[in-house]
Amino acid sequence: MSRARMLNDTLIQHIHSSFAEGSGSGHGHHSVIAGQQPHGEMIDTDTCRAGAVKDYIKMMLEAEQLKFLVFAHHLTMLQACTEAVIEAKAGYIRIDGSVPSSERIQLVHKFQNDPETRVAILSILAAGQ
Repeated sequence: MSRARMLNDTLIQHIHSSFAEGSGSGHGHHSVIAGQQPHGEMIDTDTCRAGAVKDYIKMMLEAEQLKFLVFAHHLTMLQACTEAVIEAKAGYIRIDGSVPSSERIQLVHKFQNDPETRVAILSILAAGQ
């Protein structure tokens, strides 16, 4: 449990530092360009957040053999989560709006019953159906 807490704290610190580098708005609205680096280049805060989440997923996969769920709303974040799992060479399922309703229950069963399928990447809207 302490390893999971450490990973969670690391994610929070990473996201917090991403906001500190950007505009610091921290509101639920996503802007592509939120701030500037000292040399004038623009910061993409969505990329910073996605990078933090990818790092967190990879740490979770390295930490233990636990299964876990990842919920996201935006397709860019779903894609970043998928990339992280693929890069870590872990088994996963993904349920988003492009997955027909008839296939979703099969994917859920795969996640629940296949020990190699460790991550479920879920769109908040699609998973609620």
